[in-house]
Amino acid sequence: MNLTISKANPNSITFNRRLALKHTEVKYLPKLNCACCGRDLITAPEAAEFYKKITKPLKLMMEKGFFKPWQSSTRVWNVLQSFSLNFPDMNLDTILDVKENQKALKIALVDDLNELIANGKREFKNERYFKYEITDEYADLLRRSRTHMKSASAVMRRLLPLKETFEGHKKAVFEQLEIYARKYPRKRLQEIINLDEVYRFHQQKDWLQRAQTREKLDFHFDNILLLVKKQNPQAVEFFEDLKLEAVDLLELEHDSAARIPKMKKMYEKALKEHGCEKLIPKVNKELEQVPISFITVDSFLVFAKNHKFSDGQIIMSLISPYTSSVEHIIPISEGGKDSIENIIVLCRECNRNRSSVPYTEFIQYHPMMSYHTQRQINQIGDYILNGTFDADKFLPIKVSKTLHNYTHGKISPDYSDYCKKQIRRSERKIKKRDTVMKEVKQAKVDALRQKADLEREIKGLDKKMNDISHLTQELNKDNDSDNNFINQMKKQIKK
Repeated sequence: MNLTISKANPNSITFNRRLALKHTEVKYLPKLNCACCGRDLITAPEAAEFYKKITKPLKLMMEKGFFKPWQSSTRVWNVLQSFSLNFPDMNLDTILDVKENQKALKIALVDDLNELIANGKREFKNERYFKYEITDEYADLLRRSRTHMKSASAVMRRLLPLKETFEGHKKAVFEQLEIYARKYPRKRLQEIINLDEVYRFHQQKDWLQRAQTREKLDFHFDNILLLVKKQNPQAVEFFEDLKLEAVDLLELEHDSAARIPKMKKMYEKALKEHGCEKLIPKVNKELEQVPISFITVDSFLVFAKNHKFSDGQIIMSLISPYTSSVEHIIPISEGGKDSIENIIVLCRECNRNRSSVPYTEFIQYHPMMSYHTQRQINQIGDYILNGTFDADKFLPIKVSKTLHNYTHGKISPDYSDYCKKQIRRSERKIKKRDTVMKEVKQAKVDALRQKADLEREIKGLDKKMNDISHLTQELNKDNDSDNNFINQMKKQIKK
């Protein structure tokens, strides 16, 4: 969104919904893969288009009291009501695609904020905060419109093309929601998960699965304790405390790929300190069988019901991890620039997992990152070559060098294929240009020849004209002499 504001005339504000700033447009390229996990990404415009198809009409939401007067003011409320009357079958997203409607809502937002400022209820230090407030309120209205969706059957039907994107428990949740959509076709997703029979069923299953997971954890950790007890009985108490730390790690560590490696490091260090180095291979085998997550379909649905998830939050929890997001290779906090040469595209889940973890450590948990990064850079290079993405032709090379330097060669994408394609493309352009130049030169030569021929023809015509003029002069002289002779004869005859 782009919003510029003039203090002198609030009505002169321009309010445009656009994709992104120029240096982040790379994340809106379609069909990109995550540079970390390799999964196919969903772009923000694709997600927004999906929401437009499943949210309910604005008129219905206004009638049910879904919207409330904003900031104790009636201007925005009146604008929304007029929209609901003028466009009874359209949702708010679709209505605001019309520029005139955006302008009307924008003016109402500005007027409401100015009134709050005048009454001393709100205060903004400068124009920038005022701009952000309007943008946030605008986005909040869209979010609220997306929390009230159509029936489960309609939503799941629209969501079906994204099914192949989902993995793990997200895919299992999707399949379970499909079953419920067939069983309760007229109910909304929120209404389904709030049904007593649904909630009790999943709550009991969740309790059972958590108990089973806990039993597996205890089984494998107790096996480790038995191994340690045989080797060094005095270290058992220490490893019992270490077991609690390992369980906490499973629950607190966001990155599921990092849980087992971190536990292995903890146990390897502890085993070496207590003289049990020989047990490391056996302990690692036990740790590899430890369940890394307590999250299941049942735990998700129970959590959604307990936390009063709306329809939009349920869908967002499925889609959000797979949406594209910008990752700065060199973090801004470490002096990295907010430029396209310092950006790769990750899914939101990997972006959250990476957080501030150094790449040297992060790559250990995600060994395929180098391969997936190479794929993404190749894709971006192809978009540049095809003219789909208007960016610097050296962008893939610059990003590759940034990755190579910052990760000390751990991630070093090969851009030789891109360079060869770029060279071939340049050669084709040069050949095409040479062909055009030859045609232009030939055309010039032909034009010069035609010009010379025309000049020769003109000279010939000039010569003929001169000859004709001489003849006419001689004829005129002859005529004059003949006239004189006739006149003399006439005079003699008269005499």
